[in-house]
Amino acid sequence: MWIKQILYGPISGGMNHGIPAFHFIFSGEAYVEGSHDDAHALQEIRHYNRNKYAIALLDGKLPPFKDDNYLITFTKTLKDFGYSRIVRAPGNVYRTWFLPDRPGFEGLVDCLSIRITDQPWTGFSTNEIFFYPPKGEIFEPTLPPENSSSRLFIDPSLHSKEEVYKFIKESTFNWGILSSHDLELEIVWEEKE
Repeated sequence: MWIKQILYGPISGGMNHGIPAFHFIFSGEAYVEGSHDDAHALQEIRHYNRNKYAIALLDGKLPPFKDDNYLITFTKTLKDFGYSRIVRAPGNVYRTWFLPDRPGFEGLVDCLSIRITDQPWTGFSTNEIFFYPPKGEIFEPTLPPENSSSRLFIDPSLHSKEEVYKFIKESTFNWGILSSHDLELEIVWEEKE
């Protein structure tokens, strides 16, 4: 199943922190033709909808690149249903449909959040960057010019307060601290084994 779990509750971290949303957690597995995972998932959220916030957070391991058409169709359906779409992806994953100015994909993703470590990453325009520095001295990642207006957050979990403060103080860019609060989420649907 390419969708492993659907959760409902507040978004953790970033500029949307605390806002309730449906969290679609992807397994990284390929889409299986005829599985109707996407239709089942949409049926579940429509049944579960609390008529509050219509936000969908697509997270986890995105399906393989070859399955982008299914993911694009799924995301367009969420848009047609009136859901705002937030995508969180690793910084080494680039998909053309992420970008709002690509013909045919205009407005498909409302907010793109990229997770990076110290690894080199493909620079492309994002709304948010979540930086997870490994243990040791924290070095500011090189950010391409197209990210000059991105909101930047650092995960402090592997470093002392002093190390994080020093990083923020000496950085070229303005960094916020990524909230580490585990927010409670309700299970809407889970993959059955």
